[in-house]
This record gives sequence, C-alpha cells and structure tokens, in this order.
Amino acid sequence: MNHMHITLINPNNVTQKGDFFGTGIPYMPITLAYLASCLRNSHEISVIDAFGENPFKKRTKDNFIIQGLNTKDIIKRINPKTGLIFLYASHIVEHIVIKEIIKEIKRKLNTKIAIIENSQAVTAYSLVKAKEEFFSSGADIIIYGEPEKTAIELIKCIKKNKEPSNVKGIIYKKNNKIKTNKKQEYIKDLDKLPFPAWDLFPIKNYWKLHYAHAPMKQNYLPLLTSRGCPFQCEFCIIPTTNEKRWRFRTARNVVDEITEFSKRYNIKEFHIEDLNPTINKKRIKDICKLIIKKKLNIKTKFASGIKLETIDKETLALLAKSGCNYLSFSPESGSKKMLELMKKPFNHNHGISMTKEMNRLGIKSQACFVLGFPGETSKDLKLTKDYIIRLTKAGVDEIALFIMTPIPGSKVYESWETKDLSKLTFSPTWRKE
Repeated sequence: MNHMHITLINPNNVTQKGDFFGTGIPYMPITLAYLASCLRNSHEISVIDAFGENPFKKRTKDNFIIQGLNTKDIIKRINPKTGLIFLYASHIVEHIVIKEIIKEIKRKLNTKIAIIENSQAVTAYSLVKAKEEFFSSGADIIIYGEPEKTAIELIKCIKKNKEPSNVKGIIYKKNNKIKTNKKQEYIKDLDKLPFPAWDLFPIKNYWKLHYAHAPMKQNYLPLLTSRGCPFQCEFCIIPTTNEKRWRFRTARNVVDEITEFSKRYNIKEFHIEDLNPTINKKRIKDICKLIIKKKLNIKTKFASGIKLETIDKETLALLAKSGCNYLSFSPESGSKKMLELMKKPFNHNHGISMTKEMNRLGIKSQACFVLGFPGETSKDLKLTKDYIIRLTKAGVDEIALFIMTPIPGSKVYESWETKDLSKLTFSPTWRKE
C-alpha cells in the first residue's frame, strides 16, 4: 500500500430552514486546508469540496437546505486509488449530510473513512461525544483534537497494515468494541505548520457567493492566528476540544501568511477565525505594527470574535490603523447572575466603552448573546434587553441573538434529554420554552 492515494472531503453547507443567520454560513474549511498542506509533500492527495465545487446547487432534506454536490457527485470524484478518506466533521448542522456521505461511500466503495474533528469552531462538536453516530453510519476511525500529527501517524500505520493501537488522538473499533486512544499532544510551535493549501480548494466559488461569516466586501481568505481558548463557558464545546489550552503563532509568521496570500491571490481582505485571537495583547499589537510597517494596505475582520477585556483604546487604535474594520465580541447576557452560571466573564462597562471607541474609529461591531441558558428568568432577559439598548446607544452595528442548544462536548449537553444531533442548531425550534 505504499502508493495509497488519500482523499480529503469537505461536506456540504447546510442551512436550517428559516434560520439564515445561525446556519448556512459558508466557512472555508481551514482545518482541512492545514491538513492538506501537511500531507501533500509526502503523499498523493486530492480534495473534494462538496460545498465549494458547486455552492449554487441546492436540495432539501427534512428541515434543511443542502448546498453543493450530491452524494453521487462526490463518489464520482473519489480517485479509484484512494485507500483512505478524511471526511471533515466541520459543523454540527452538517451532521445529517456527513452521515449520508459516510453511508454512500461505504455502499459503493471498500475504502477506509477517518472523520476529522473541527476543534477550532464553537459551531462544531466533540467527536468523542458523538462517536457512536459515526461508527453506526460506517466510519472506520475518528480523529479528535488537532489532526495534523495524528493523520500522519495513522497513514503510516494503515500502509503497514497495522492496528492503530498506538496512534494518539484516534477512536476506532476492534472486535465490535470502540477503543479511544490517548489524546494527541497539542502542537506547541504553530509557526512550524505550513500555510493552508488553498490552491487545492475552489476558493473562487466562495467569493462568487458574495457573503461570508464576516461581512464580505471583496475577495478574502480566512486566517487562524492562534488555537484554543483559556476560558470554560459551559454552553461551549471548546473547553472539551481544547482543554483550556491557548497557543499562538508569532506576529511575523501571521504577517508572512498575509503577505504571501495577498500577492498570490491578489486579495486585500482577511477574516480572522480564531476562537480568541487577542489573549496576548503584545502579539496583537505586533501584528498591527508589522502590517503598518510593511504598508500592506489590507482589511482585517475578526469574524469569530475576541475577548473584549483583552484590548484597550490603544490596541483598538492600532487595529484600526492596520486595517481592521469589523470586530465581533460576545457579552452573552446582560445579567451578571447568568454570566456566573455560564462561567463566562464579561465586563459590561468595558463593553460600552470599547463599543463607543470602535464606533469613533470606524470599526463595525457585532455583539453576540446566548439566550435560554438553564436558570434564565424573565428578569435576566430584561437585563439583556437593557444592555442591548445601552450597546445600541454606544454605537454597536449588529446584535446577534442565539438560543442555547446542548452541543456534544459542552457542559450542558451531559444533562440534556434531546440527543438528536440534527436538531442541535443555534435556532433549536424543538425547545418549547
């Protein structure tokens, strides 16, 4: 099996009918692009982006709109020499179509399928918690945590026809029993990773959509300047998938990527998709200073949000000068009691101060809230409404209200009765209350 071909598959984009904000967002598959760049020099690989290859093709299933290739199209595109498929479990709303792809591949081909976890998005889900669903659909292996080192070790093992008992970061079946191996060590030096292999993905089709996670003004690429988050919010999966570890790329490495892709693709817009990019204030300032020094003339948008308490007026001024024109942050609730229950620290007064400053500097702002966390009362909702009014007066540009849903991997998932993963979106219509 020395000449085994490897195929990486990004699933379709899925929208819950009537929910065109919490679902249906076209995220570029950055985790898969990193994996592709780590494998390409040592292995023969190909990429099938089921969404990106035809995002304007639509079909419906149950209460969902599915964009992209159908399963027959995907099967046709799989290289006949493929000995291992990496299928990306990108976001929880895509679970129904991920299972569909697994079943169809297993029906038509005798090829091993490894599921890749998206450990760097709050809209994803813990594969450790959802493992039975993947195995019952026909998956052979699950990779949880960061995939780069694990995938390389797994490929070596499969080529030698060895049981993957010593491969860290995987879950597999042996004698009909599910075996969960030890977690892979986190990558400490993220600068050593090659830049994402966007040349293998149909990125121009994403640009043709004219909408993205952040407001899209021109052709763009996503950036992941750090990984993980040190906080432990109980509605979030990240404390499980990242164990409160935060690691970062150096300012030089980040700006090198911006410089390279800006020239290669002639783009001037970058959407930062980190879970928490501004934890290290000095680093974020250094990134801004380097962008200014190199006169890159780009725009940056913090699409996935920042911890607002980690920045001040000086940092905001540097961000604006370096080209930042959109910033999302998450108060989650106007109630201090709810923030304590969620284990989410947030300084409401600092939020108002920073919103005023962003408005003054011309940085568009978005404030995100989580409604319906256990223990919330009408009084707490009133406090949230009052805080939204304060933010509006301070100049916030957009308010995003999400209804809490128990995603596998979040603390609240353990005590919730509803376990139908296809229903666990951020507009959970099944929640009667």
